[in-house]
Amino acid sequence: MTEKTEKAECIYRKYIKCLLDEKSILHVSFIGIDETFDAKRQKTKPYLPLILMMELQEFFSEMNRFLENNSKDDIKEVYLEGFADANVFAVGAVIDAIKKILETSMDKHTLYRKAMIFSEIGQNALLEIKSCPKKVTAIIDGFALGGGLELAMACHARMVKSINTVFGLPETTLGLIPGWGGTWWWRFIPKLNQEKFIEYMKTGASFNAREALSINLIDSTVDIDEMETPAIVNQSKPYSRSSVAMIKDVIGITNKIDTGTNLALSIERENFAVAMTSPDAMEGITAFLEKRKANFE
Repeated sequence: MTEKTEKAECIYRKYIKCLLDEKSILHVSFIGIDETFDAKRQKTKPYLPLILMMELQEFFSEMNRFLENNSKDDIKEVYLEGFADANVFAVGAVIDAIKKILETSMDKHTLYRKAMIFSEIGQNALLEIKSCPKKVTAIIDGFALGGGLELAMACHARMVKSINTVFGLPETTLGLIPGWGGTWWWRFIPKLNQEKFIEYMKTGASFNAREALSINLIDSTVDIDEMETPAIVNQSKPYSRSSVAMIKDVIGITNKIDTGTNLALSIERENFAVAMTSPDAMEGITAFLEKRKANFE
């Protein structure tokens, strides 16, 4: 990792901080403030609220335009570091916000439309990252779960700072499916053990950095010697079989047809919205917030 200098540090809008180091690497991280800060505990909440995701889309959209028109090569590479100050990459969407969407929707049609918007906002942000003309590397520490892992997968490369980092797409344990591109971004990861990864996505399993390296989900670690720790996979939570079937359908459809990214994300978005209208979603999210095991049908 390069050493940073304070000379070129700035805040973009509200939730994003960026810093250009002496090697022309742009370090992008998230700020613990308002919706990403727990005032009672006085600590950062490393979640990804929609307001942050919209800001992230704007940031990369503006940067992409700058890079395409910049001939001086002012930025050579981008390091996306998540909530670096909290030593956590990101733990996904705010579950309370999803519960609020469920509770404030008067009917299934309204809920479906809200879920579509929720998914589209996240997908659009990650699509801008994927479209960046410079290499974007996710610098992952602590946790990369749910939307946080989808964010890392949308980057062009992934580096882990700690062997204790935990990965996973736990959406099926919430009665949902990945909705920010998780059913699609993995296709761009070279040499990924797709069979194992898809199985982890279906079961909502979490796993450590050693396993992530083993299946080629991550490209490298800061200290490869420390990676002698055994691989650990945790599949202790119940998951929705309806969600698993939906993931299989989404992957099956995008396998059979000549799918571009926009169409693939549209298919995922529609299925995410269907999952949000299911009884499993209410049960899974409620169980999560009540800190109990979900009782899926």
